Amino acid sequence: MSPQFPGIPILAAGLLVAAFPASAEDASRPEIPVIASVETEKLAGLEGQTVKVTGYVENTGKSGAGNQFLNFSGSEFNTVTFNSDVPKFGDTAPADTYRQKTVAVTGPIKIYKGKPEIVLNHPDQIEIIDPSEAAIPEEKPEAPPEPDAEPEPDPKSEPEPEAVVEKTPGENEAPADPAVPGPIDWRKYFPE
Repeated sequence: MSPQFPGIPILAAGLLVAAFPASAEDASRPEIPVIASVETEKLAGLEGQTVKVTGYVENTGKSGAGNQFLNFSGSEFNTVTFNSDVPKFGDTAPADTYRQKTVAVTGPIKIYKGKPEIVLNHPDQIEIIDPSEAAIPEEKPEAPPEPDAEPEPDPKSEPEPEAVVEKTPGENEAPADPAVPGPIDWRKYFPE
């Protein structure tokens, strides 16, 4: 040990610990993907895989059996905590604790009635996060318009007037209801 730099051995030991994982298991553990709750199709495609889902819990619910649900804003993704696991969350139920909060939920994706969900078995699976930490959905590239499709109207331009189609009563049409007045010819009342 050098008297000139007494902290060098401690610093070197800290760097070694940080550079090498504690076990071979940690080194082989794959990184868990982080996905926005609004990416429902992507989540459904990851059935059985462990993911971290971030999003805003818009509303919550409790079933008659005591199961609790967190429903995410703008998404068909939700979480369920079965009645048998609710006591693990302490004095405050998940449906009360996480309502209107931005959260990160980790667990395997399950599909229930065609929709992705994570079963919350333990409070370690969920944490309240700052909204700025939530995953940003991947933007899908805009599909080019189909060749025969009409271009979308410019919302800034004035809409085109609707075409007026005059109908002539035909043989197959129901007779007009006498209680409902027919079209009014305004020229009769307002001459030019």
